[in-house]
Amino acid sequence: MVPVWILLFPTLLFGQGADPNFETISKTKKPSGVKGGIYNMAKGLHVLYGTHDLANIDQLYEAVNLVHKGARKMEVASPFPKLPSNYKKDRERIKKDPFLRGVIFSNQALAEALNTQDTAQQLANLRRLFREQPDHLPTLVAITEALWATGETEAGNDFAAAIAAVVPPEAFVPSALVTAELTRKSRSFKEGRELLEKAAKLPFGQAKQVHQRLERWERERTAASTDLAALYDMHAEETLTGLAKTDPEALFYLAKIKSDQRLPLASFKLLDKAIRKKPDLYEALAYYYSVKGAELSDPYPTRIHAKRGMKKVGEHPVFLTMIARRNPQLSVEKQRQMLARAIELDATYLPAWRAWFLVHRDAAPAWRREQEQKLMAANVDSPEALQLLLEVRLKVKDFDQVDQLVVAAMALAHQTPSLLSKCLDTLPFVSDQDLKNRLTLAAVHQAVTFAGKFQHFKAAEFVAKAARHQKERPRLSLLAANYYYRGGFRGDSVAHYEAALAALGESAALYELIGDGYFDQDKMTKSIKAYNQALSLDETRPLPPMKIKEADKRINQKVRQGIADALTFLSFAGGAMHGHFAVPMRHKRYNSPAVAKADSLDEYRESRGAYGVSETEPMLMPLYNQILDWEAAYNVEPVEQNRF
Repeated sequence: MVPVWILLFPTLLFGQGADPNFETISKTKKPSGVKGGIYNMAKGLHVLYGTHDLANIDQLYEAVNLVHKGARKMEVASPFPKLPSNYKKDRERIKKDPFLRGVIFSNQALAEALNTQDTAQQLANLRRLFREQPDHLPTLVAITEALWATGETEAGNDFAAAIAAVVPPEAFVPSALVTAELTRKSRSFKEGRELLEKAAKLPFGQAKQVHQRLERWERERTAASTDLAALYDMHAEETLTGLAKTDPEALFYLAKIKSDQRLPLASFKLLDKAIRKKPDLYEALAYYYSVKGAELSDPYPTRIHAKRGMKKVGEHPVFLTMIARRNPQLSVEKQRQMLARAIELDATYLPAWRAWFLVHRDAAPAWRREQEQKLMAANVDSPEALQLLLEVRLKVKDFDQVDQLVVAAMALAHQTPSLLSKCLDTLPFVSDQDLKNRLTLAAVHQAVTFAGKFQHFKAAEFVAKAARHQKERPRLSLLAANYYYRGGFRGDSVAHYEAALAALGESAALYELIGDGYFDQDKMTKSIKAYNQALSLDETRPLPPMKIKEADKRINQKVRQGIADALTFLSFAGGAMHGHFAVPMRHKRYNSPAVAKADSLDEYRESRGAYGVSETEPMLMPLYNQILDWEAAYNVEPVEQNRF
């Protein structure tokens, strides 16, 4: 993979004179095949994220306006604030604008963070930088590439998906590179290639990197010409279509691609064809069951395929389990016989065990314990088997000796997050306090691991689950809320901040964070109320007045929009009676700036280290100390406190 610093070449140019010149860029001729709006945005973004010298800040004002112009033409939202028009008459105001200064400082900080060839060090630098500039597009691109380079594919994909929603990817080459990579991995090789080909037309000196990426893709596809799984991983639909003419398994992978593309009917058709051609394609049958059963709740097709397959190739655990699970007319005794046979054929096939336990939902606990021992004897040290047992126990509400299962799960050397999550579901039924403490500690450690990969939502979910079952530890709710907030899921943080507030007492910082959450939920009245409560406790807080003003503005916009919608409806109704339709026109709206508008960016940066989420750190100290005590008591390797 091309190194991150090469992908972000325009943002790594140091020194005055190396910055792109807006006058020159703005006069460049639009390449053939590039839309005018996209090209306006591309020119603005190139100047905006390529400028490192404060002496050149004037051109950023024009660059932002050019991005707005392009966004209006493309009828998409601009990611930047609309700057005052009177800046043209007073250039000194441009030099003091916090947003424009913030962009330059962010460009400089990113260049410094990437000024190393050590990928692990780059990721550590970016992890620190993300807290300081979470809305800086090139920083998000750099984090995405760094995560992919270190094998954190899922986390990288999350960031790439977020980047794709900021600006049209073909308007900014670094954004196009990661969005195209995500498109290739999750949807279509062809669509990813087309996106890169569009980005390569931009005349800003980055076409070489785009062509290198395209060449690498073609080499990988050629190397995987007969490896169906590898072709699926890169969503090479064209290649698989050719192979599917003679290989039913290729049809299966094509069906998975169609499912990824959210084309379920096309997926079912291909799966049906694959299974008919090759009845013992068990993986395809299981996938067919999981997808079609989930989407259509139709037991008939998978059951028929299983019966046909069993006639042609004989008994198999997959066939037997499918028939037993998907035939509502089958007697309970017959289901049990078929599942017993499936387990006899393959005691490691967990879907058969799951169905076996559920069809004996009312069995005596002694019988269930005996069966659990057989399951674990056939699946020694299997986290999936333990997870299955915990899942079944929760479903049938059998919590006898649940501590023993949790202890066994905690003792596994290769414990999985999903197993830990299932253990946390049993917290209300765990009797041993030490075991509860160890589970809570494991949840926090897992959250730290996720946060280290920038997967803050997952981190929050783990801590929130521990908090939900332990009301006596409200600081867990606060920690979960901080993870939600830091990950950008501010609306999800509200309930947890409110729980912390109710238990820990009033706090101006908590009220402001709650206000931010309601703002993200588009509940402006509640947001304003929370900001006012923050000011009533601390009238010196700099940001709530501006946030209240913005929330009032949103309320007024809603009122105006409601009136406009009512008038549009009346116009539509009147027009319809006369045989024509009025097309409703909505006002173009811009996203409010994600960067807080302080009086000056310098003051904002000085206060940022001890403002907002960071203000809650002292409230969390008792929890941090408790975690340190648990780590020592249970001989668990401690995690760095600053990674919480």
